[in-house]
Amino acid sequence: MKYRVAIENALTAWDGIWFHWNKSEESRSAAMILRRLMTDSPYDDELCKAVDWFLGASDVEFTYVRSFSPLKTSSALYTQLTDHLKSADPPQLKPVVVRETRPVRRQAPTQSSVQVRSTPVVTSSPSKLPLQILRHQDAWKNIKITDIPTGKHGRYEHTSDDFVTNQQKASAAGVVQIQLGIKGKSLQIPAYWIELGRMVHVSKKGRCFSCAGAAVFTLTQDEYFDNYELAIMGNAKYDHYFVCVGSSIGEIKSGLGTAIDIWQANLNGTTDVYAKSPAKEFMYWKGAEFTCVIPKESRQALRAFILERVQIEHV
Repeated sequence: MKYRVAIENALTAWDGIWFHWNKSEESRSAAMILRRLMTDSPYDDELCKAVDWFLGASDVEFTYVRSFSPLKTSSALYTQLTDHLKSADPPQLKPVVVRETRPVRRQAPTQSSVQVRSTPVVTSSPSKLPLQILRHQDAWKNIKITDIPTGKHGRYEHTSDDFVTNQQKASAAGVVQIQLGIKGKSLQIPAYWIELGRMVHVSKKGRCFSCAGAAVFTLTQDEYFDNYELAIMGNAKYDHYFVCVGSSIGEIKSGLGTAIDIWQANLNGTTDVYAKSPAKEFMYWKGAEFTCVIPKESRQALRAFILERVQIEHV
């Protein structure tokens, strides 16, 4: 039996224990994060670390956005995981790519008295666009995620300050309608996303849709990106929003742009999806569609709109 199949069976068995109506916070948190890890990657590296920590087989504390407590040996989830993993195959770990090294031919020393320092050879230079995007990661990494996925579609564990994200969503829509007189579906209005992103940068809290707003707000304020297309992408299958940047709409459509997902990056505590290129390799890309494009010709007007918003709030 495959490693993760055994874990899923253990979780299913634990779910079916009807008399545990008041399951412990440790068990519920462990079950939530194990299911999440099984959707994050086809490999079991992080999943194995989590299981070992929960079962007391490792002294290395497991963290995923926050720290998790190990399970008590008397808990039902501990028992189910232990029993099901007895007959499981070893975890499928991500293969390590071993690059072939060529023998170094030593040259005879020359008579020159000048010592030349060798410079590392760069085999593949990263695209300039992701590097430019990553200039903003320090501003993004401080945004706290207020909706933690449970592993079930559309189901989240909400933090105590999650209500702020709902308020921001409604407030941004109200500002656009009242101040700009623009009515219609908020998600299709560029100014809505920019104002929402501005609010997120103030509150330092967000969900996936508001984190997408934070990304386009930042890039709209940076004139370097006036030469690039910015688009909010939505994926109904995963109930998720993220941003994509490209030199043209066609490049974005083809998946050759760069994806930005502050929510996913901050949820996992990694920076790789602040600028994932090409976007078609991004975990939420398949099935994603355009929700709103931030036109190049509107960037200056959007910057003026934000400046006015800041001045109004400080009056």
